[in-house]
Amino acid sequence: MPASFAYNERKLLDELANNNAEAFRQLYELYWGKIYAASAFYLKDKSTAEDIVQETFLRIWIKREQLPGIQNFGHYIQTIARNLIISLLRKKIHHDSFELSATGDPQENNWKPSQQLEAKEITELIKKAVNRLSPKQKQIYLLSSEKQLSLKELAAELNISYDTARQYKSEALKFIRGFLAENACQLPFFIITTLFL
Repeated sequence: MPASFAYNERKLLDELANNNAEAFRQLYELYWGKIYAASAFYLKDKSTAEDIVQETFLRIWIKREQLPGIQNFGHYIQTIARNLIISLLRKKIHHDSFELSATGDPQENNWKPSQQLEAKEITELIKKAVNRLSPKQKQIYLLSSEKQLSLKELAAELNISYDTARQYKSEALKFIRGFLAENACQLPFFIITTLFL
């Protein structure tokens, strides 16, 4: 990332923390496309992908006062979007499975079998990868993904240094990326890099 871009983004985060709507608009313009593309690929629905974008930025706005403490905003916002996508996929799989068993009619199922298999495979692979992490890495990853804690918050929550929290999280993400790359060869590289970097 060019130094000028990093500086400008840091300035936008500082201004957003002070309720600057224009800074929010500029951050939206910088990141909405990547979030929309990943959401549309996974969810196969433009309207739902737009909802993911809106929900992601709503969470950014709600947590705007914490943003100056975020070291890597790109990763932070992608983590929020990734978790929203995974949550929606899990709910969709559960709903479709219940609907199918209740009606006995596969035609009432909104997802194609290939889409269901893909979503199930993604969530299962992530779950397997997380379960293979060391206890500390797993704890850091789950707190980060489920509670959306920043590195500073993770360090405080676990009573460890900021650098230690960053190291554990970095190692966890690296392992998950590698696990997905090895076990999900049919997943596009774009999705792996967008959602897990």
